[in-house]
Amino acid sequence: MLLDIDLIKAILLDIEESEHWPDFIAVGPLEGYDNKKSLYHLFLLDEAGLVKGKDISTLDAGRNYAVERLTWEGHTFLTNAKNPSNWSKLKTALGTIGDVSFEAAKAGLAGMAHAAVATAIQRLS
Repeated sequence: MLLDIDLIKAILLDIEESEHWPDFIAVGPLEGYDNKKSLYHLFLLDEAGLVKGKDISTLDAGRNYAVERLTWEGHTFLTNAKNPSNWSKLKTALGTIGDVSFEAAKAGLAGMAHAAVATAIQRLS
């Protein structure tokens, strides 16, 4: 299954908007995505350290994941991804250069955010 950066952003937004804390968060179904693909991406988000949760898969019920919360890293990525201009630039760049790692995409977003902060500080000086 291919990594879908738009789905990653959608899942993180869904978790951020949830008001179930401290209970576990039910994610999905997300519009435009099937549950299997969303669940796969939840496991990837856990592996990447963007969400904290538990694998609650069973032989009887199948694969499942219970989300507890976003991690600091998850909030950081999502904050950078929510800037419409930066997200658009990232998507355009990915379309131009093709496949890159998630870490490279995440670093690109962080780089744009850092540059924007540096520029804003310079304007205040």
